[in-house]
Amino acid sequence: MSTEYKDSWSLIMDLERKNILSEKKMMEFIEILRTNGLTFLIKSGDSVNNLSIRAINRKSKVKQHACKALLMVVVLLILGVITIHVFANKYPDHKLREDETIRNMLTAQQKQAYQKKIRTPPMLDVESNYDLSQMFTELEMYTTTKKENFKDKTKHTFQELLSFIKSREPCKVLITGNGGIGKTTLLQYISYNWATNNDTTFDGKILFLVNVRDIEVEPQSFTDVITDVNEGGKTFIEEHGREIVLLIDGLDELRFGINSKVLTIGEMEYSTVILTSRPGFIEYLYNHYDVHVKLEGFTAKNKKQYINKYFNYVGNFELGKSLITELKLDSTDTSICSGDHKNICEIISSPMLLLTTCIIWKNEKIIPKDFKRLFNEIVRNILNQFINRPDERKENAIPHGNLPTKYKNAILILGQLSYIRLQKNLLHFTKDDVCKLVLNETLVDLALSLGFVYKDSSMVQDSFMEIYRYQYKLLSEALAGFYLSNKIETFNSEECKKIRTNDYLHMVRKYTISFLGSNADKSMKCLETE
Repeated sequence: MSTEYKDSWSLIMDLERKNILSEKKMMEFIEILRTNGLTFLIKSGDSVNNLSIRAINRKSKVKQHACKALLMVVVLLILGVITIHVFANKYPDHKLREDETIRNMLTAQQKQAYQKKIRTPPMLDVESNYDLSQMFTELEMYTTTKKENFKDKTKHTFQELLSFIKSREPCKVLITGNGGIGKTTLLQYISYNWATNNDTTFDGKILFLVNVRDIEVEPQSFTDVITDVNEGGKTFIEEHGREIVLLIDGLDELRFGINSKVLTIGEMEYSTVILTSRPGFIEYLYNHYDVHVKLEGFTAKNKKQYINKYFNYVGNFELGKSLITELKLDSTDTSICSGDHKNICEIISSPMLLLTTCIIWKNEKIIPKDFKRLFNEIVRNILNQFINRPDERKENAIPHGNLPTKYKNAILILGQLSYIRLQKNLLHFTKDDVCKLVLNETLVDLALSLGFVYKDSSMVQDSFMEIYRYQYKLLSEALAGFYLSNKIETFNSEECKKIRTNDYLHMVRKYTISFLGSNADKSMKCLETE
């Protein structure tokens, strides 16, 4: 039976008390070294007597307590080597068992987390809880292994991409596409299929889905971005890179610059990595990835499939057929939409905006003709859900047309805040951030309660203030564009320069032009990039 000691001195004292260790028994101790094959600790030509005599002579030259201290150090060193040597013979099996335990624990933990259905925040249709895994539809996808551009791009299916990843381990995949094009849903779908055993691409691997927007403190190691894993789990991840698959979503939302450890490919050398980003933020990464995938949204055929899946999911297949007919997606010309809705049909190549259009058609049976009208319908739907809450039934639903002033002012506040925060690529804020823009606390409370933003319980600042987030980055950018379209004529040249030169405002500029419509020419001095 082994004894545990609180420190090394207790060990020495106990050995002396039991008469196991003493100057006279030094020869026996050295024989233990030989028995265990540790002859390298004994100098060539030394005899047991010589070693013993040296120890005794040493004692005669120093004080008693100094000799004893020296002897303790020597014994500790020898015992340490013996312990390491003896344990090393058993360690491999012990390590294997420990690794297997951690492996099983991490696999079970991650599969349980990703088996949940893929759902969107209830922004547009609070009564429906959409499972996007049931509506997943192929996106138009092009790949290239060339570092420079897509001149030699090749069209591939989602399954072909997975086959390529499986055939090349470890594989580094860079996926780019515009906002709302389906990058996040694609990674969620991959993790969902792994967790539910619907796909074998990553059998024997452990998946970790990291949302870059959730990284609040600059990581010192790539394992720092993996939450809900203890130190033992992180050590396992570092030591077993080939068993790890990292899905990193939303590089364009990173706030720590390109040198952040979350992007250090050297640290993830042996792991498969799939990283998504909007274009324009990742040119410096091309040389680090095996394949670059560009998502270009839905083709006309894919749109038709998605609409059928959506309305089948909500239990009204015939209503979906009527939308397909209205959009003329059943036309023999499957390359483009045609007819009165050509403009909106190009916009709804984005899965997010097509989902929005399906919801609007289900609720209103109308199709917005352009992005400005689509945004107005999104706003109207969100506001009507707010009005229809049991504790808010104080007025009639908002009709098509102009927004009531109080709601427009509340939305403009959110748009102004979004414009300010996006300049630093920030998507979260506190109530105090809003109060700095307007002194009317009633209006602030209204803006925060309408449904455009939500409280993020997973984030708590040092001051323990509540954190709010926009439901989608695309929505945040659209709100900022709506604000600019109403205020841009009052901006001075310095503010216009900020708008033109800030890379994070690229989509905001595009949305502002859409909202301005024919009046955009008057404000192009603020919107045209240099």
